[in-house]
Amino acid sequence: MVWVGALCAGWEFSPSPHFPSGCILAAMHVVIFYLVNALWLAGMILAILRLRPTLACSLIAVSGYGLLPVLGPLPLKAWLIALLLVAALVWGWTQKKIPKLKLAWWDLPMLAWAIAILASEISNDRPVGAMIQVELSHLLTWVIPYLAGRAVFRRPADLRDLASAIVWLMVFLAPLSIFESLVHPPLHQLLYGQPLLTVESLYPLILNKWGPLAYRPSLFFDGAQIASSFFFAAGVLLQLWLMLGGGSGNRKQGGGAFRRRPWDVTALLLLTVALFNARAFVGLGIFAIGSFVILGSLILRTRFFMLALLLVLPVYVGIRAGGYYKTPFLVGDTAPDILGKNRSLFDRLFQEDMILQYVKQRPVLGYGSSVRMEWKNTGFAYLDFIDGYWDWTLMRTGWLGLVLACQSIICPLVGAMLAVSRRRLFVHDSAPGAAIAVVVALHFVDWIFNPNINVVWAMGLGAAASVAVLFYQAPEVEVEEASDPAS
Repeated sequence: MVWVGALCAGWEFSPSPHFPSGCILAAMHVVIFYLVNALWLAGMILAILRLRPTLACSLIAVSGYGLLPVLGPLPLKAWLIALLLVAALVWGWTQKKIPKLKLAWWDLPMLAWAIAILASEISNDRPVGAMIQVELSHLLTWVIPYLAGRAVFRRPADLRDLASAIVWLMVFLAPLSIFESLVHPPLHQLLYGQPLLTVESLYPLILNKWGPLAYRPSLFFDGAQIASSFFFAAGVLLQLWLMLGGGSGNRKQGGGAFRRRPWDVTALLLLTVALFNARAFVGLGIFAIGSFVILGSLILRTRFFMLALLLVLPVYVGIRAGGYYKTPFLVGDTAPDILGKNRSLFDRLFQEDMILQYVKQRPVLGYGSSVRMEWKNTGFAYLDFIDGYWDWTLMRTGWLGLVLACQSIICPLVGAMLAVSRRRLFVHDSAPGAAIAVVVALHFVDWIFNPNINVVWAMGLGAAASVAVLFYQAPEVEVEEASDPAS
């Protein structure tokens, strides 16, 4: 109704001075908004009815997150994705395509984390409306996708559909990234009249830096440029891992998510990462770390590098919270420039110092939703912004919430990584499970720098928990896979 009222009132839907606005243009934005959502909804309902549950749920999560518009504090896309995932589960259960979900101890940290968020809100005397919104946001972005992954994906080979869907999306978005780098405003604002939260609001000078090696496309991702950087890097890593293990398409051969001309697809994604993430530590850093893990695991046939990823964030938090590293304030203005990021890095470290000081006053449950992730409007003096998901979780839910959040990630991923034999990390039946586990672990590492959370990695986490549960309840599954003649 807000959209209809805005249309009738001739709301100036585009606040950007670089883009014209008016009643006719606002009407076009509204029509495009409803048309895209309606077409996506119809397509996903058809996918639920016609496709296998693993592929249908993968398409719902991946295409919904990567293609639907981001509007509102709790975007409609989050509601649509959650609704369709629940519908897919109900349809699968009624048609007996999905076995009944039995919760295991691997799921306790995720459920306890949701309770800790509610306890933090109560302890801070937050309004009922704020409590409901915060808890709903957590349910939509974490709990429901996680449970969907737990219910639908059962074996490492089942994650082939999720990995392939991510690669397909990146191939589709690669030409759009090139287009967005050459036009202004970005595609989201061009189609829907509303800009994403981007670095343009913080650094206006970037408006004059369009094109390769300067501008990072934001497309339609929550988190704008940073989220798109991570997703493209993840797409390349998944394609490489599946190519090495034959994890998609033909079950007996390699080729990644595309059986024909797989190296052309890989080259396209690599080019996109190189050109449009050249000034992004997220895309390049994640790709570099992931490549090292892939090569180390392939050459040495070990799971050590995969498991080591899960220690990065806890070790970092321990170093920062224990006071073993202090921000060198005077170095911030004089440090050598590294891709223009020296000032950004030390600003982040300074804000982390302030967060750790504030948390000492409420160490157990934090400050609840009174903490805001807005530039120079966080609700706390001397705290200009909160840029990492770990310190965001720490401020909102205290050490209890952060510990439960880390356990929600670490426990399922450790189980899933150990469930795949080190000799079968790059064998077609096991490669997809190992690849998704590594990408979700890289997302866990990214918690140090960025707050980007999405349903795709939450679903992958649930799938990892399901793989771990299956293996530890029936270890003979590994023996059955080992007898596959394709290995």
